[in-house]
Amino acid sequence: MSDQLQRGVGHGSAVRFLSARADAAVAIAAERHSLDEKGTVIIGEAMIAALMMSAYIKGDERITVQIQSETPRLSLICDVDAAGNIRARLSPTHVHGEATTLTGVMLVIKHNASAELYRGATEIRGEGIPAALARHLAQSSQVDTTMRFSVRVAPDGSISAGGLLVERMPPAADLPSLTPEGFAHFYGGLSLADPEALFAEVAQGSLMGEDLMAAEVRPVSWRCQCSQGRVEGMLSALGTEELKSMLAEDDGATITCHFCNLQYTVTGARLATLIDALSADN
Repeated sequence: MSDQLQRGVGHGSAVRFLSARADAAVAIAAERHSLDEKGTVIIGEAMIAALMMSAYIKGDERITVQIQSETPRLSLICDVDAAGNIRARLSPTHVHGEATTLTGVMLVIKHNASAELYRGATEIRGEGIPAALARHLAQSSQVDTTMRFSVRVAPDGSISAGGLLVERMPPAADLPSLTPEGFAHFYGGLSLADPEALFAEVAQGSLMGEDLMAAEVRPVSWRCQCSQGRVEGMLSALGTEELKSMLAEDDGATITCHFCNLQYTVTGARLATLIDALSADN
């Protein structure tokens, strides 16, 4: 199944749903950062959480999720844009303790190119990222929600990563509705004993015997914002004297992107060109 984020309504518009799949994107994150199995599960859960929260952003808006955990001690950052481009970084790459249990804080930031639009912090109370996300959503939306995540590393090293969120819609005139008890009866028992079957059922347009209607299917892909041009722009921002020092001491520069671990080399000749351009501007 291809990586994608799907949103829509179901149960005759009595619920809305979000379904995220990110097998390939999580696999790239694990490979780029040489993550062990526990680290892969943690970064996978964070990427699915970020995708869930990005379902309704648009234009140049982005969602950034930051996690600082004291037990085990780790830091994680993940961001995703409205086109489904996602990137993430976890440090350290080898995680001690239980992969699904963290104690710390999760920060969710919605922003665009010019301003921060929202910031919310949620305590992580010796639990997994899905549980912390569920509490974050309950605090912000205050609606009945059922959520299931599954991030697994198979013996052959292949990765499956997906998530499903179902929310009860408030009653509306001329539309079917569910009581809290009815919602819990239908959707509270969603099982991840066979996650592939569950996600396949959603992809085919049904859940628990009720039809789903997709409003949007958005492709998801790993994509970092780094580039040779951005690296050279960052170096130029350091100023002429700093570039001259790099040229004299190292005859160039090598920059590693902390998100994707790609290395960019700026040769001595290219540094000289950047210095000349800065000098001409001044």
